[in-house]
Amino acid sequence: MLPNIYLPKERKANPTVPFQPQHHLTVTSVVTVSSMPHHDKITFSPHRPGQPARLEPSASQASMVSTTNERVVNVSDRRSLTAAPCTDYACKHEQCRLRNEQRQRKWYSGCWNGLTRKWMRLFQPVMKSSHPAPGPSAGWFRQVGYEMMLPPTGIAARLVTLAMLAFFIWAAFWSVLTKDMLPHGNIFGLYMVVLFALILGYLVERIKLAPLLGMLIVGCFMRNVPPLDFTKYVDKTWSSSIRNLALTVILTRAGLGLDQVALQKRFWAIMSLAVVPTFAITGFITVVAVYMLDFPWLHSAALGFLISAVSPAVIVPIMLVFQEQKLGTVKGLPSMIIAAATICDVIAICGNGILLGIALSNGSLAFNIAAAPIQIVVGIGFGILVGWILVYFPSGDDNAATIFRFILLLCSGVLCIFGSKIANLSGAGALGALTTPMVAVRGWKRKGYTNSVFQISTALRYCWVICQPLLFGLIGAAVDFSTLRPQRVGLIIGLLISAHVFQFFATLAATWGFRAFTWREHLFLAFGFLPKATIQAAIGSNALDIAMKNNLGDDMITLGRDTLNCAVLAIVFMAPIGGVLLMLTGPKLLDKEPLLPVVTMEEKAAKEEDDEPSSPPYTNGMVQNGGSQVEIGGIVNGSFEYDRDMRRRSGVSIQLQNLDNRRGSKSQL
Repeated sequence: MLPNIYLPKERKANPTVPFQPQHHLTVTSVVTVSSMPHHDKITFSPHRPGQPARLEPSASQASMVSTTNERVVNVSDRRSLTAAPCTDYACKHEQCRLRNEQRQRKWYSGCWNGLTRKWMRLFQPVMKSSHPAPGPSAGWFRQVGYEMMLPPTGIAARLVTLAMLAFFIWAAFWSVLTKDMLPHGNIFGLYMVVLFALILGYLVERIKLAPLLGMLIVGCFMRNVPPLDFTKYVDKTWSSSIRNLALTVILTRAGLGLDQVALQKRFWAIMSLAVVPTFAITGFITVVAVYMLDFPWLHSAALGFLISAVSPAVIVPIMLVFQEQKLGTVKGLPSMIIAAATICDVIAICGNGILLGIALSNGSLAFNIAAAPIQIVVGIGFGILVGWILVYFPSGDDNAATIFRFILLLCSGVLCIFGSKIANLSGAGALGALTTPMVAVRGWKRKGYTNSVFQISTALRYCWVICQPLLFGLIGAAVDFSTLRPQRVGLIIGLLISAHVFQFFATLAATWGFRAFTWREHLFLAFGFLPKATIQAAIGSNALDIAMKNNLGDDMITLGRDTLNCAVLAIVFMAPIGGVLLMLTGPKLLDKEPLLPVVTMEEKAAKEEDDEPSSPPYTNGMVQNGGSQVEIGGIVNGSFEYDRDMRRRSGVSIQLQNLDNRRGSKSQL
């Protein structure tokens, strides 16, 4: 029987129908193939045109082919013909299984390639390969648009990375804390405050304003806008503790960054700049708040110390930029403002803590008044003791000394802040947290651990990256708009404006007596004490926290809320106003340090007359200039040449002295 190979349909359906040859097949004789499985391949032998080709089985079935009654097929198209494939997809035969797998792979590959080509055609307009890269002279929008094309690069890739980072951080905390990381959870509220405060703080910083303003706005929205009110689920104890931790970081950074050398050289100018404006605005607010806001005298004085503090978060970055641009560095004005602001903050924090301790304490008035000097002595004494210990422990030969110093320094500050509250000596905590790093860094620099100090400062700066959004976000979340009365808000704004105008003129009066400064530099120093933010956020809610914790009554809670509202409004108004005034007036009011030293004609003539002066005006880097000493940092009269000659002569004399000592020791031997 003829195998079922490419035959007409009627022949396939009914094998009894006689075979009718087609135009491409001519049957001349017959080959009988018996016992041929349907899996096996049957081929036709090669042929020449006009000559028959024999129908042959595969080699594996050669023994099963019978050559009796031979049938020959004439193939005119010269193609090899195969038997019809097996149509049973469940067939377990090896050849059928391999054939089916190959068919499936081809089908899947074709589908995948088709889908890939379809998606490629769909996204082709937004692919980077379809557009030329913009040149260096291209606009910002064009560069950003090219970076957003697929695959994203630059700022677009950074945004995608930050979004992934935010999601995976939340997912990691959720896998550990579960319910607390879901909406209406305590940790979830803190996480949302940090996330959105960082985002809005960055956007506000792009328009040349302090980022803390955006963080404060985020906190206000998350407290008073119902869809975003995540902060109302944050535990009050957690909120207060986090603010105190941020205060610890602020004071530790201030103690490390305080220029003690500049403080010693310009001690009276710095103390005058720090003390006079602080007590001036405190006295003004103390008197006005009693009659304008109906505050008690102690609460009014505590409010005055609270508003008097200058924000290091605003002025320190601006002063560092001015130092890099060499603006005012000849007279050390940026360092002077930072040092004076640090002292001002210490006075404000200690004064506010002592007065609140007296006003909200249940003890006798005489004991509370006597506790003020005790708090000062205890805070400074604790800071000196712990700082001295940290100078010697850990030792300098320890490989992990920097890590140990950082941990011990931060933990000592936390102990000062929280331990002083437990001992009812809240004013001593701020002094101890500031004095400890001052004493420690002085000893570390004396021992040559300058690199360790730099690494600790860097680590604290990274800690502030997290503490800053928490601090300002939570202080903004403490403001409840429903409790604000428009009339009360107007009185508070009027008090703040008049108080800062008074502080501005008080700062001018404090520095006007120093003849070394010009009138433009006096104005700049007065503008430097206007920004208010960090300390107000850190201790602005202390009165409210103490009143609510000790259940002192509705009157004390109302006073605490009014104090907090004053702190928040001071941040909202004075942080951007003070920061913008400093950034705009600094380049115009400050003199830029010249790149090359200036040599006067008198100095040049004096050098030409006497190459070796008998009494050179060289004393420890101080230069005699018209009867006054000016610090030039090792350069005498602005002349590099004279300084170089003096160093060369001193070096030669030291070498000759060492040579004589060696000769003398050899002769003695």
